[in-house]
Amino acid sequence: MVKKIYIALFFFLLSMISFGQANNLSFINFSDNEGLTEKYIYSIAQDKNNLMWFGTGSGLYNFDGQKFNKIKSPIDKPGRQITNTLQNVYCDRSGKLWLSSINAMQIFDPIQHTFTTVNYKDPIIAKMVKSFIMGFKEDSNGNIWIQTQTDFWYKYNPKTKKAIHFVPKDKNVNEASKDVLKIIETPNKKLWAITTNGLFEFSENGTIRPYWNLKNGKQLANSFYDGFYDSSRNCIWLA
Repeated sequence: MVKKIYIALFFFLLSMISFGQANNLSFINFSDNEGLTEKYIYSIAQDKNNLMWFGTGSGLYNFDGQKFNKIKSPIDKPGRQITNTLQNVYCDRSGKLWLSSINAMQIFDPIQHTFTTVNYKDPIIAKMVKSFIMGFKEDSNGNIWIQTQTDFWYKYNPKTKKAIHFVPKDKNVNEASKDVLKIIETPNKKLWAITTNGLFEFSENGTIRPYWNLKNGKQLANSFYDGFYDSSRNCIWLA
């Protein structure tokens, strides 16, 4: 299922905000006058040079402070292109952008202005892309964790270009558990997968521990859509 979000992209001047002065908020609306010809915006990221990147219904754009620029991938092929609904844009610590559409995954280096793709002939990677990528997360060891909508989550090693599939085993795991909305890492280097059925603690060596919201042995609300690590309380907030 493709998440479609129709929004008017605007710039919210936070510097104008102060309590008791709500009427002073300022918005700048962008359109094709500034080079943004696409009305569907799916993802927004900022790189280490503060350049803004946007995943849209027709591919990748950046904003240079004055206008939007469309960045075309020369390695797009029929059935494997990021110009076909670019759902996710994620910037890692090195500044590279991890991109996924409904049928492709690519990595863009803004410094070298080069695109690279993954090995679709690898059956694990082919299965991962087919499972509809929901997002990326770089951990403290440089691994890229990839959550999917229909097949749990994967670890991708940028050096070896290999992927490992992570599948939790528990009696309470069901089809909804395959829908992973977010992966977070806590300061103790523990990793957590937030799904629409259950919370899973895991490590890169393959250990997975499920957590369920239970009362008297019966499940309560276990459908989670977002999460945030609260360092002041050393806890994870779930929504």
